[in-house]
Amino acid sequence: MTLSKIKIINLGKIPRGEPFVLYTNHSSFFDVPIISGFIAPDASYVAKRMLIFWGPIGMWILLGGGILVERKKSKRELVQILKVISLIKKGQSFVVFPEGTRSRTGEIGEFHKGSLKVASKSGAKMIPVAIKGSRGILPRGEWFPRPANVVVTIGEPILPERAGSEPEEVTLELKNFYLENTK
Repeated sequence: MTLSKIKIINLGKIPRGEPFVLYTNHSSFFDVPIISGFIAPDASYVAKRMLIFWGPIGMWILLGGGILVERKKSKRELVQILKVISLIKKGQSFVVFPEGTRSRTGEIGEFHKGSLKVASKSGAKMIPVAIKGSRGILPRGEWFPRPANVVVTIGEPILPERAGSEPEEVTLELKNFYLENTK
């Protein structure tokens, strides 16, 4: 639709026949169509609750089986996260943006502490995905898309036990993967 070139590296690392949690960096509105169109068409999204007020985006997430969560610790957030974990255990895959929002600068931001819990508590493999160049399609603050060269790199799956027992190491591993594959 934007005449962009999308290159996918290591698509075969996405598990087939089992649920997974895809962890990806986020720098453009086009990250979601790229993931849904080229990487994980059947995966749902864990997204911030305020997207419900963005009309079509929030509705699209909900209609696709996505779950909207609070960005602060609350009973409502816990209920929603437990719902995500339950759906993963029933076979649904999810996409998580561990930074929680699109990057304003293109740099990798801080991860929300609870973002790894979805995988560790559900037992689903974590799949790191780095998206490079999507920001060029629709930079923050722009209204009209333009062509860009996008490279999506899929990393080695990470066992969910590691997210529970070594969260700092897994977070660092994910950040390093994003840095290596987005520059």
